[in-house]
Amino acid sequence: NPAARQAERDPNAILGEHQLLQAGAEWTTDRYRGFNRLADDSGHQMDTASFFAQDKISFGNRVTATAGLRFDHNSIFGNAVSPKAGVNVRVHDLFRARFSYGRGFRAPDLGQLYFRFLNPTNFYQVIGNPNLRPEKANSLQFGGEFNSRNRRARLGVNVFYNEVENLIDSVSLGFIATESQLAAVATREGIDLTTFRPALGRLLFLYKNISEARTNGVELDGDMNLTRGFNFGGAYTYLEARNLTAHSPLTGRHKHQGNLRLAWESNQRIGLRMNLRGTFFSKWINTLGTTTAANGTVTTTPDVIPPGFALWDFYGAKRIYRGLELFGAVDNFTDSRDPNLNQFAANGTPLPIYRTELGRTFRIGMRFTWAGERK
Repeated sequence: NPAARQAERDPNAILGEHQLLQAGAEWTTDRYRGFNRLADDSGHQMDTASFFAQDKISFGNRVTATAGLRFDHNSIFGNAVSPKAGVNVRVHDLFRARFSYGRGFRAPDLGQLYFRFLNPTNFYQVIGNPNLRPEKANSLQFGGEFNSRNRRARLGVNVFYNEVENLIDSVSLGFIATESQLAAVATREGIDLTTFRPALGRLLFLYKNISEARTNGVELDGDMNLTRGFNFGGAYTYLEARNLTAHSPLTGRHKHQGNLRLAWESNQRIGLRMNLRGTFFSKWINTLGTTTAANGTVTTTPDVIPPGFALWDFYGAKRIYRGLELFGAVDNFTDSRDPNLNQFAANGTPLPIYRTELGRTFRIGMRFTWAGERK
């Protein structure tokens, strides 16, 4: 079972009218153990201590500059220093522009290092990798936010560029049907899989480091207050993700992704609210194709590209009395699931499953919220 403890402290100091100095420290410890869930059933532990400081300075009422530094000490992977800087400019009363740079550090978590997970309902498994190294990244972002004059509509845009060293990625190694296939995968990846006890007849995912990767793209988001309690909003992300070491696309990433949402809330007397949300994903590369040569014959397998899909959710709630509320939801109400689910090849082998979403799910419950006035 996973367990985590965390303690943190964040002192702030206001220096004059235009400067805010913030500093803090936190300490976390993660422990994970469980029968048949890890390479070692007795479990593992990781401790992290972090210290950070940030100085925010305002120049007039239009420009705010921020500079910060973070120090992390990880009990497994050692020390890391991460600086950051940013500028926020009020170009107009209705438009703000922002720019930021950050150096990032992320150590693998215990699951990525030692996980052993066999999905009980779908034919896939995820295996950890104790040879993983921490991620280090440089990130640049530039964007802005526009508000309409009546503040009823908002549109935001963000352009991002990330260079990542040792990117941790869950990589599909294909459908493993025989012991010889498993042995070949272990030899190719340079990892002892026997301690993880992988199962045959399943799609195998392994956490791996990619020496150098790049992700860049653009994000759009906005919302609009309509009449009679309705609010409409949405977001869209375009992503280019490349493995710079192998000169190939990163797997498991959707080039296009977005959502639409429509919410409605009645007046206070009726106490009813509802929302409808749709999330959309384009097709993606699950497994890259390969080219092999043997006995003068070249064999090429194509990329495995599952189709795009959409997930729709509905939520509604009705206030019963003061802070008591009855709510209900239907998640994935169109019952969108992997098209290969419960499908078999001509030889009787189950077709590989690329998506893990549950089918249509119903939830109902009651919630009580209370609040007291401060004295």
